[in-house]
Amino acid sequence: MSVHFLKAPQVPKVIERLKQHTKSRGIHVITVHTTGNVRGHKRPHLFRKGELKGYYRDWNILHFGEGWGSWFRVEAGAKLVRRKGGRIVAQKP
Repeated sequence: MSVHFLKAPQVPKVIERLKQHTKSRGIHVITVHTTGNVRGHKRPHLFRKGELKGYYRDWNILHFGEGWGSWFRVEAGAKLVRRKGGRIVAQKP
């Protein structure tokens, strides 16, 4: 799931709702943009270091990482860019 377009006040509520509707042993896969993208970034909320992991402290973290993502083109013919982000794979106990 991507939460790239949520505003800051919505983030905890949406993640909590998703967690409540997930069955035991269910898995969440989430990617986010982080505060390393301040310059020229237009997302409504950039996650702070460790913020995403904090929402899942009561789940089993199968994978977690923060840092540079892959190179990609914003549009055809555009220059390659990279974004800093976070990603988590977490399983409900």
